This record gives sequence, C-alpha cells and structure tokens, in this order.
Amino acid sequence: MDGKPVIDHPHPQSKDSATTAGIPTAARDVFSKSGFDATGRVDEIARRAGVNKATLRYHIGNKEKLYETVIFGVINRVIDTTTRDIQKAPTPEAKLRTYIKTMV
Repeated sequence: MDGKPVIDHPHPQSKDSATTAGIPTAARDVFSKSGFDATGRVDEIARRAGVNKATLRYHIGNKEKLYETVIFGVINRVIDTTTRDIQKAPTPEAKLRTYIKTMV
C-alpha cells in the first residue's frame, strides 16, 4: 500500500475488468440523473455500460450493490483528491487549511 487511505469496497475487482469497466460510470450517470428509486431496474445501466444484465449482476450484484459501488467510487475519488492536495500544500498550516476546505 502506498500510504493513501482507501475505503475498501466489499466487492472484489472483476476478473474481466475490460468488459465491466464502464459499469460504475454508467451507473453513476443514471443514478445521478434519475436518483436511486426512479432508476428502477438495471436495464438502462447495463445498456449504457455495453453489457447484458446477467454480466452486470454477476460482477456487481443487484441495484443496491451497484449503488454502493458508485458511492464507494465517489468517496475514493474525494480521498484521492484530498490526499494529493494536502501533499502539495507547502506548510503544515496550508495542509490543515486544505483539509478543512475539503471537508466544508
């Protein structure tokens, strides 16, 4: 590990990541546009990701697990960005300000 804090996702990385790589992005797009409840079934997400529903369900799971995957992805991007910005800050005070600014 490189010292970065990471929220550990409960689902293992797909063995066929080239096929499934677009699923979280497609899910994020659909969930952000329609919301969790209005999204309904995962048909639209599978279509946008270029996979069938069986592949999506096998690699990710149900709609709740897919939403969880999206949330973990967003959290990890925030952690990565915050970590990078804090490391770039020149002084301890600047690092703290960067952290506070991110949290606010």
